[in-house]
Amino acid sequence: MFLSGVTAILPTIEDQLANILPRISGSLSDAGSSWERVAKVSFYLHRSESLDKLRAIFQEAVKNDIPQTECAFVDGYSNPGKLIEIEVTATV
Repeated sequence: MFLSGVTAILPTIEDQLANILPRISGSLSDAGSSWERVAKVSFYLHRSESLDKLRAIFQEAVKNDIPQTECAFVDGYSNPGKLIEIEVTATV
């Protein structure tokens, strides 16, 4: 399964991840999958944000080892205020 472009418009990267990651967990569960079955996570991080901060928040929230992660920096999104977009590939 592929979850494309999960985002949120909230004040901080911490707030956005606190909103996005549970929604991804729910979508994985709805499809009969889980973080244990995630093969790849792609992060599209706004250039104003820190990759180290993203890693720390993600590792605290998702305890599973993800076989492949990648991050690209972006200058902006369709709506102002978005700081991150996450795409997930998993098996069901």
